[in-house]
Amino acid sequence: MELYLIRHAQAAERGARYPDDTLRPLVAKGEAQAVLLAEALTRQGVYFTRLATSPWLRARQTAEPLRVLAGGELVLLDALAQGDPTESAAALRALAAESRSSAALQRASGRAGASGAAAAELMKGVRLAAIGHEPWLSMLASWLLSGRTHGVAVTFRKAAVMTLAGEPRAGGMSLLSFLPMRVVKALRGPDGGS
Repeated sequence: MELYLIRHAQAAERGARYPDDTLRPLVAKGEAQAVLLAEALTRQGVYFTRLATSPWLRARQTAEPLRVLAGGELVLLDALAQGDPTESAAALRALAAESRSSAALQRASGRAGASGAAAAELMKGVRLAAIGHEPWLSMLASWLLSGRTHGVAVTFRKAAVMTLAGEPRAGGMSLLSFLPMRVVKALRGPDGGS
């Protein structure tokens, strides 16, 4: 399977204005980053079998423009708002198993163009996207790559996306790409759009 780990976009600063950290929203720059990310991934032909996000507001808002890449579906995963990579990976494995069901693949093949080739491709593997927070995404990525939460030095900037392949377990995945927002912007093309 492929796993796209995405850090939420630029959010309002912590402080007295947002005493509940789970309710901090994206700022205008963050909203623009989320749209840019969706445009760049669309231009690259990316789609998701499933799109999962932390239930925290800034992560859900980052997910909104990306919903089109998952046929409009969005799954809230509490594990993406916690620091335990084993729990996050277990939640992602469960989502992947569910996504491999014929009903989920049928929905996904309809999103991918309803061709027989698209359905066959989806049968080979699942493509999940997971939107979360730092430092937990870095810990999860390191754990998936090396089997240790600090085995690989990873730091997710706002709206960065890392693509992994393999199985979501300790040391079970390989790095395919790691794109910061400045690269994502470049993927939109020289005209600034798709």
